[in-house]
Formats: sequence, C-alpha cells, structure tokens
Amino acid sequence: HREVPMVTAILGDSFGGPTWLAVSSDFVTQLNGTCMGVAGPRMLEIATGEKVVEEELGGVEVHHHYTGQIDQSAETEEECIAQLKMFLSFLPSHSEEEPPLSPNDDSVERRVDQLLSVVPEKRNRAYNMKKVIAALVDNGNFFEIKPEFGPALLTLLTRIEGRSVGIIANQPMKYAGAAGVQECEKATDFICMCDSFHIPLIFLHDIPGFRVSSEAEKSKIPTKIMMWNQALAQSTVPKVSVVIRKSVGAAYGNMCGPTMGADFVVAWPSAEINFTGPEVGINVVYGRELVLSENPTEDREKLLEKWSFDSSPYKAAAKHLIDDVIEPGETRQFLAK
Repeated sequence: HREVPMVTAILGDSFGGPTWLAVSSDFVTQLNGTCMGVAGPRMLEIATGEKVVEEELGGVEVHHHYTGQIDQSAETEEECIAQLKMFLSFLPSHSEEEPPLSPNDDSVERRVDQLLSVVPEKRNRAYNMKKVIAALVDNGNFFEIKPEFGPALLTLLTRIEGRSVGIIANQPMKYAGAAGVQECEKATDFICMCDSFHIPLIFLHDIPGFRVSSEAEKSKIPTKIMMWNQALAQSTVPKVSVVIRKSVGAAYGNMCGPTMGADFVVAWPSAEINFTGPEVGINVVYGRELVLSENPTEDREKLLEKWSFDSSPYKAAAKHLIDDVIEPGETRQFLAK
C-alpha cells in the first residue's frame, strides 16, 4: 500500500541508485536510446566476462517486452515529462485523499449502440477492445499503462463522469485474450496501484482462459495467477465487472467474477460463462460417447448447441451468480451509475 504517488523518468543511462528508485515507483517512463539496469556494460565485462551493448542490457525494448519495469517510453524528454504529468492527473496527492474530479461535457446518458458492430457475435473472431473502451469512457480518452508488456491484457487509466477509474480488459487481438505470465504480473501491479489511491476498477471480460504451456509452467504461472487473485481479494476499491463475450474457467475469477469481491457483475446477452471452452469441454465430458457414435459430427453439433445454452448469462443471473444482463448500448450509463 502506497502513501504518496512516486514517478520516475529515465532520461539517461541509469545504474544502481536510479534503477532502485524506478522499480519502486508507481509509474516509470524511459527515453528511447537510454539504458536502465543494476550495473553497466563495463562493470559486467569485468565482473562476469559478459560483453553486451547498453540497448540489449536495459534498453526500452528489453523493459517493454521482457521485464515490465517501465510503463511508457518516448522519443523526447518533453514527452517523458508530459507522461508523468498525465499519470499524476488521475491520482490524488496522497492516499488520504480521493482522486481529483475532472468535469467534462460527455453525458453519462450517452448510449453506446455502436458497440454492437464493434464486437463480432462469432466467438472466434477478433476485435480491438480499445474501441470498446473508447466508446465507454469520457470523450474517448484513456492513458494506457505497459502497452507492450503482457499485450493480451489492457490496463489503463481513464475517466467516467469526470471520475478517475482503472480499466482491466482482455484484448482479443492478442492470443485471443488469453492471459499468460506477463499479463498476470501486469494485472497484479495495476490492482495494487489503483487500490492504494482509491481508483475504482472496471473489468471487461473476453477471456478464453490462461495461456498455459511448458514455458509458462517454468515461469511459475500458477503462482502468478494466485498473486493476481490475492491482489483482487485484498483490494478495497469499488469493482465492477462486465462480461462482454466470454469468460472461461479460473480466468472468470481473476477478472473479478462473482465471489471475487466485485460489487457488481453484469453480462451482455451474448456472453458465455463456463468452466472450459465448448470444444474442449465436449471432448472431456462426452469423449467416449463421440468415439462410439455412428454420426460423431452431427452429435458434436447438438452437444455444442446445448453447451452454449447452458453457458448463457440468463442461467447465471437466475442463480444470482451475476447481478444483471444488460444491453450493450447501456454499458456506459450502467458504469456511470
């Protein structure tokens, strides 16, 4: 839990002290062409014999794609400073205050019916979740955190009715929105930061599950998933979840589904909520029957139809697992309320 916001701009080569400060900060931006690391190339060469150029050691690309230790980068010092100012504009000056209000002329009664054409009905068609977010938030403006790290999950600061909110959303354009090790770390960091400074969280679900693989297991993905869970469980800010298209298995919990501390969980009518994806689920549950079937293709189709009916949000609403099924066009009004 943080007392005051701390921000860092890496504007030249930084080793030792400045690096410790940067990785302890709430927001870090780095000037392209600079290097941030524990020790510089000359020191490394003497200490370990490793020869490496600064860009490969701690350049912008390394931190964007591998470490997640920077949140943004820029071509000029002026842009870096502007990013620090933008980040701070969403935060209070210390943790005993609420974030500042920033009134604007974007009506909270504005409908967002255009979202029906942004989000395809077919589950396996990709779309850009940023277009959904731009429609929902004040004047379409948002400030993305760690855009290139863990790209299947979006974390961004924005406003609804002039109030600061943090949005955590799946990005179907990358890995179909499935979260891997980096996405887990990114979500955990963002939840902790928003919770420290009283920034409510909005979760937009379209996630087929976690991106598991032998590589992910070597990088401790179970631990990373549970750390994300713990950050959620211990956070005290208001949390609202909207299931846009699908939310599957344990990922439904990590995206703040029911019983994970959400104040409200709602779904669009097109949403699907289940313990595993339909094709996989049918293989697991009905595998033997399908092997013995005289007409496996037809039987599989029937089972898929039944599966999608059982996964509809109305079933979940009937059991009080979610609070409501809302029209996509009302999503901004709902969030503002």
